[in-house]
Formats: sequence, structure tokens, C-alpha cells
Amino acid sequence: MARVSDYRLIPVRDKYWRVGSGALRNALTALEGVELRDGDVLLVSEKAVAVAEGELIDEREYEPGLLARLLVLLWMRIAWGWVLGPLLGPLMDPPLRRETVRNLRRYPKREGARHKQMILEEFGLLHALEPVSEAGCDVGNVPGYYAAPVPASAERFARRLRERLRRERGVNVSVVVGDTDKTYELFGVLFTTIARAHPEIVSGTGILGFLIGRLLARTLGPTPVAIAGDVSVREAIRLLDAAERVRTKGAGRTVYDALEKVGDPGRLDEDFLDRFEHVPIVVARPLPREP
Repeated sequence: MARVSDYRLIPVRDKYWRVGSGALRNALTALEGVELRDGDVLLVSEKAVAVAEGELIDEREYEPGLLARLLVLLWMRIAWGWVLGPLLGPLMDPPLRRETVRNLRRYPKREGARHKQMILEEFGLLHALEPVSEAGCDVGNVPGYYAAPVPASAERFARRLRERLRRERGVNVSVVVGDTDKTYELFGVLFTTIARAHPEIVSGTGILGFLIGRLLARTLGPTPVAIAGDVSVREAIRLLDAAERVRTKGAGRTVYDALEKVGDPGRLDEDFLDRFEHVPIVVARPLPREP
């Protein structure tokens, strides 16, 4: 357990949520042995929801074109790996990790070009120009050649989980589905680079949002994708940020970490991912107020 000023954070450890296994069913099962109280906030990983709901994109279905290949060689490997990354990275909030810059220099040519082609076709050039986490599509802790976009089912899942817990266990909790990609604030406007977010946050800003957010704006924390219950957007961001302290990284923080263990994306299957500890849900419990 961990604390963040006025909340206690309780990680809910579980097996890997497999493709198509059902996010609601998995969440209810994971929470069976967890005491829940009125006012608790359940912070759920959007990637776990995307995988369990089968909202994945098979990148093998995309044939890289010239633009995708140029993005890999000139934009990712050279421009970001050797020029923009080292130059702008230390000025960013949060700073671009040195490990990230090293990974950009060895951005995979074949799989990377397929990934960029998928982003171009599904989300557009503004997202394809992002050096990391394009449109919020995640390939870390996802099986094989799949990518996990921000799930369209997040809002429905959050509402249904809250209602089921209220009906079956008699507790009034809030549910927040969150993405680790950041929300930024500039002149009172909240925005994020990912393709889908809570309505109070401007989403889909791509490379423009990435540069403005990391260089000029205030970084608030992870992005709420869906909120069901009595939690404001800013409170949800604060709690999601705190939850990152108690979440595990599964097979690794990035797909590069996982590939170092297995060598080939084809071997990065669900059996491999199930070997690691996962925390798809963190319960944030309000602490009693001092008189």
C-alpha cells in the first residue's frame, strides 16, 4: 500500500487480462477479495481494458509505404534520435529519457515502418510524427504484433463496473479509466496527444500537442479516458499520477524491454506476459479527515 496525502492507494494484483476475456468480468473477479468502501475511486488501466475487450490493431495487416519508411529512417532515427531528442529532450516536462533517445536511434526498420503505416492510415500524419506513443497506441505489454489504441469501450466499461458494484456489493465507488500519456494545461485549457480522452480534455493534438505540452505548457499527469462517478477531471489526473507509484511494469516499461527478454515479437505472447505481475486496478481510498 502507499499514500498520497489524503488517499491510501491499494494495488489490485491480477493475472494478465487476455485478449477478448472481457474487461468487466476480469475487473469484478479481481475485486472479489478486495474490501471496497463508499467513496473509493477505482483507477483502471486503459490498456488492460483495450486488451480484454479485444480492441487491438494487428499491424501485420499494414504494408509500409514510402512515407512510413522515411518517417522511420529520417524522422525517428536521425531527427529525433540524434538532433531533436538530445536538443529538446532535457528542456521538456517531463524530460525525454536518455533511454528513450537511445531507443529512437535504433527504432526498428521493419516493424517500425508497419507501425507508422498503421498510424498514418488510422490516425493521420500529426500522430505519425509523434516520437513516442502515437495517438496513445501502445505496443508495450501487448501480445505479438498488436497495438492497443485508447479503447472506445472505456466509458461504457466504467459505467457498468460502477453500477455492478453498487448493485451487487452495495458500495458507491467511482471508476476512472486512465492512460499514462500526459494531460497538459495552457491558459486554462487541458489537452493531450492521445486520440480519445474525457470530454473536458482536448484530445488528438498529435505532434503539436506533444511539443507545446512538453515545452510550453504545464504537465498535469496521466490522462483520464473515462470517468464514472463523483470525481473531477483534475482530481482524476492527480490520482492517476499517484497510482503510477504502485503499478507494476509487467514485462517492461516499453516494448524494447520486453523484446530484450524474448528477442522476437512473435514470441511475445500471452503466456509470456502472464509470467509477470500486473496491477490493472488501483483502489484510491479517501483517508479520514482530521477534526
